[in-house]
Amino acid sequence: MSRNICAGRLRAFVILVVMVMMIGAVPQTLATSRIPLTLTFWGEGKDLPVYENLVAPFVKAHPDIDLKVVNIPSLGGTQSYVTKVLTMIAGGTPPDVLQIDAPDFVAMAGRNAFYNLDTFLTKEPEVKADIYPQLLSAFQADGHQYALPKDFTTVVVYYNEDMFRDAGLKMPNEYAREGQWTWDTLLKVAKALTKDVDGDGKVDQFGVAPETWGGFWNFWVWQAGGREFNDAITESTINSPQAREGLQFLSDLWNKYHVAPTPAQKTSMQAYQMFQNGKVGMVMYGRWMVATYRQVKSFRWDIAPLPAGKEKATPIFSSGWAIARNAKHPDKAWELLRYLCGAEGQRAIAELGVGVPVSKTIAESDMFIQPGMPPKHASVFMESLEFGRFLPFFEQYGKADSITNKELDRLWIGQSSAEEVTNAIKNQVDAILKR
Repeated sequence: MSRNICAGRLRAFVILVVMVMMIGAVPQTLATSRIPLTLTFWGEGKDLPVYENLVAPFVKAHPDIDLKVVNIPSLGGTQSYVTKVLTMIAGGTPPDVLQIDAPDFVAMAGRNAFYNLDTFLTKEPEVKADIYPQLLSAFQADGHQYALPKDFTTVVVYYNEDMFRDAGLKMPNEYAREGQWTWDTLLKVAKALTKDVDGDGKVDQFGVAPETWGGFWNFWVWQAGGREFNDAITESTINSPQAREGLQFLSDLWNKYHVAPTPAQKTSMQAYQMFQNGKVGMVMYGRWMVATYRQVKSFRWDIAPLPAGKEKATPIFSSGWAIARNAKHPDKAWELLRYLCGAEGQRAIAELGVGVPVSKTIAESDMFIQPGMPPKHASVFMESLEFGRFLPFFEQYGKADSITNKELDRLWIGQSSAEEVTNAIKNQVDAILKR
């Protein structure tokens, strides 16, 4: 009897030890079975919490995935980010999901950096069904979808409502509704808003303050009916009469009509700051300025579409999400990408407020438009997609853009004519395109 008791106790002890060992082993087993994924983005390290918050719901819903968010610093552009990511892919240690700027897509796709998403999208067509179709084309190559857009913005006119009202002018949105928001109208209202407020003989309130960065002079060319390149992008067409007309009109706003600050006058206070301080009636930017201008309490402001020349046109700026070609777990990476471009991820984009969500449902909802908050006409960002265009990106675009902007500086400061400058640009850019 006592022997049986001892044997029973021994068996119980052994079972207990085995159970304890098994319980102790469970977390380790789960930990080692979690699938590692990496998501990379460019910018500053201070943005890391923003992206970690963006993916937090995904992490919570996917305990089988060990997601690491990595910032690759790239101040002043994305060139160093692209170089780093391409090195990682070539070295066999790619990020699984990576942020990609539309201007960089063509060059990276040409180096076979991305995983073809067509198979995923064929199985789940609903993923892109709610995305503005104009945005998908920027991330396609040879008829295939290699990335999906993350967010976007068009460029619009920000205007000082109080300044327009005090000058007895219609609002730009009223002109737009009447089909009268044109270059001629822009010039007319800019003249009416340009004033020597303190009577010292110097203009201290300008009508408009356009930017001349790459991407911001382009839409004046488009609106005049010109293009930077031919369709095959084998030749620069920036010296066409139409392109010259657009560039000359832009330059004339400060060099001839004096309704805009000169480049020299913008050195002490940038255009966006001049608007912020009530010293200019109109500026032209994307959605990124909304948060800054919502801090303005001294006047009311709103947005309107860009004025039209011979054509309506506005640039579209966008970044996207791609899966690296040699990602180790493409199916899991797709789950993350699908989340980022889906309703939950796009709601997070809306809350950030820097760009416009690519989801039509979210972008056109009160969550993003925020009735009662400026701008009243927030829908203009989305409506402008109807005549929006992407810049003509190609592998040598960065070199061509650098040459173009350097030469255009001579036009902006009134040193050379549009004809002289565009001829110089064509000669140099054509040489690049022939290499």
